[in-house]
Amino acid sequence: MYNGILHAHSGLRWVALGLILIAIFNAAKSQSSGKYEKKDKMINLFTMIVLHIQLLIGLYLYFQSPKVA
Repeated sequence: MYNGILHAHSGLRWVALGLILIAIFNAAKSQSSGKYEKKDKMINLFTMIVLHIQLLIGLYLYFQSPKVA
């Protein structure tokens, strides 16, 4: 189970990185145009959700790690 969660944590980092880049690009575009639409809020929400999941998985892995135990 530990290895499966470790692989999920490693794979989820690319999703998180992609969403962060999309959110930053989207924020810059919205800032220059002056419009902030519902899709912009949804991108930011999904980015925040993925980053929080990444954090929780990382904390779980930290406390279950053989080095910490």
